[in-house]
Formats: sequence, structure tokens, C-alpha cells
Amino acid sequence: MKRLAAITLLAIAACEPSEPALDGAPSPAPAEADLPPGELAGGPPPGAILPGVINLVPPANMRVVESCETIIADDYDNPPRSACLVYTDADSRGGELEPGFRDAMQAAGWTLVRSLGAEHYFERPKPGEDCADIAVVSTVTDRLQKLVGHVTATGGAADILPTHTSWYAYAIAASIHEACGADRMKP
Repeated sequence: MKRLAAITLLAIAACEPSEPALDGAPSPAPAEADLPPGELAGGPPPGAILPGVINLVPPANMRVVESCETIIADDYDNPPRSACLVYTDADSRGGELEPGFRDAMQAAGWTLVRSLGAEHYFERPKPGEDCADIAVVSTVTDRLQKLVGHVTATGGAADILPTHTSWYAYAIAASIHEACGADRMKP
């Protein structure tokens, strides 16, 4: 009987998973399924703006103005850090998001939830939770000419400035906030 009990205990011990042996090898990178949407193992994608926050790789037709808050909110004492995307589009859809920008946001893990006037709200759900990060993208209107002046003065606009076109721009705040449950529906 003692022998049977000992064999049973050994059999049970053999079936239980053991801790992996530490052999000095680096731990494996987290599986992409374990990372927040829009993030890859190893950090934000190359060329992403607002890395670690938005991780947006801008469309090819848009020019990035990092830290544009000093241009679009120059009347604030401490404007929130922002990045702006400036572009021309002969076929503007008046108030709708530019399709390439919307696709780039989606590729970064952000889904358009609603647009209220010049404000566009995106969310990035958190895995396994009823919570999401909320980001705000504003269509630049009243400071657009000042922003365009900055882009053309720095020489970044010659290749996207066809004659007789209009300029457009988005400002993306570098801050996001978390909302859970029914609060995800509030702007």
C-alpha cells in the first residue's frame, strides 16, 4: 500500500507543470495579443507621431508639425502638447475625416466613436476590460493659416502644394484619458 501511494504521488508530480528552468536566455517578447491594440513588441512603429501615446504613422500626403501647440494655441499660457498633420486635398468632403487619416488611426488601434463639429473622438479598447483610452483629434480652423505658414516656411510643403488647392489640418492632443462602461459614450 505504501508503495502504491508513493507511485501515485510520483505520477501526480510528473503531471504537474514545473517552473521553466532559468538558463540565462532572454525572456521571450510578449505576444502581440497581450499588447494594447496599435502597439508592437519592441515599441511604437518607426515614424510614429506621439510615440507611446497615439503611435500614429501619418499618411504619405500629410506633413507632421511636432509640438504645434505653440502655433495653434499661442494664446494659452501652457497649451497641451499636440502634433499637427497638415495636408491639401482638392476633393475635401467638408467636415468628414480624410480617409487616409482615418485608416492610419485604425491601423494604430484607434476607432472613430463620434464627431462633434470640429472634434473627432477615437477610442482604443483595453483588452479584457470594459475600458478604453480616448483620444481627441481637432480639425484646425482658426489657426490654419498660421500653421500653413509654418509648414511652407520650413520647406516641407513644396511637394504637396499643387496650384489652386486648399489646406487642411488636424491637431492631435498628446494626452489621452481612460473611460469605462457608459462613460465611454460621453465626449
